[in-house]
Amino acid sequence: MNKKSILKLVLHLCFGWILIFQASHAQTYPVKPIRLIVTYAPGGTADVLAREIGNKMSLSMGQQVVVENKAGASGVIGADALAKAAPDGYSFGLLSSGHTALPFATKLPFELLRDFAPIAIMASVPGVLSVNSAVPAKDLQELLSLAQNKPGVLNSGNPGNLSAGHLAIEMLKIQSKVDIVSIPYKGGGPALADLIGGQLTMMVAGPASQMPHLISGKLRAIAVTSLVRTKGLPSVPTIAESGFPDFELNEWYGFFAPSKVSQDIVLKLNQEIIKAIQSQDVQKRMLALGAESSNFTPDQFGGFVKKESEKLGHLVKTLNLKAE
Repeated sequence: MNKKSILKLVLHLCFGWILIFQASHAQTYPVKPIRLIVTYAPGGTADVLAREIGNKMSLSMGQQVVVENKAGASGVIGADALAKAAPDGYSFGLLSSGHTALPFATKLPFELLRDFAPIAIMASVPGVLSVNSAVPAKDLQELLSLAQNKPGVLNSGNPGNLSAGHLAIEMLKIQSKVDIVSIPYKGGGPALADLIGGQLTMMVAGPASQMPHLISGKLRAIAVTSLVRTKGLPSVPTIAESGFPDFELNEWYGFFAPSKVSQDIVLKLNQEIIKAIQSQDVQKRMLALGAESSNFTPDQFGGFVKKESEKLGHLVKTLNLKAE
């Protein structure tokens, strides 16, 4: 056998061993606990759902999914830790729609579309545009007419710079060409309190925090920011069907891994996450939080993230918004 033949044989053997190793790794994964980085503080919607899903995955995969909260800097601290984690399948994390807007408002130590591998969307939470019950507007067109007649008088609570609630109002202002004053708050709680108290005219926030006040009559739901009506508020129209076709801006949370992780592991995690989300317990929890799920494949989720990045990036640049 000549040298050329020997070299070809060695290359074929090496290639064969690589395939065997990859197949074996995919079959045995995971062999140790998996870290789930949540880029938000404990107790919020994202954290509660992530822990519920992590518990289901632990039981299904035979290895514990350990939640590690790394909050701070609008989710940048946790995202940076995930981007720098080993791409071995033993670290994945929860990012949100906010991470698609941030890169256009400030310099970040990572790039969303370059440094992360999309795995699966966890939940999408539509915003509810509500007004104080004393506001004489029963639907969106009446509210916008009121704003046009009183330019610069009507105001909206901004639950956080670059938050979904903030961006939804800014998008509505652009599309409707009305003058509504956006008042920044450090969190949705204080803004909601002022909306109930009458210091604010309107606000976009998640359904879970508003529901008790909608039921009591202190607030009135005008429209939702999702493209279709939500399960929890089926009688409330969307902004899209209220005169602004294609209007959609929701807060969403999704699972990502470091970009160089193998596709086999991404697919395995996607399957386990979707299985956990479809469980009765998680669906019940989502309904209570006003969240909705989608069975995206990794490729579908990646396409969704790219579109969201383009949409929110254009909005942030148009308004010249800056991170806090």
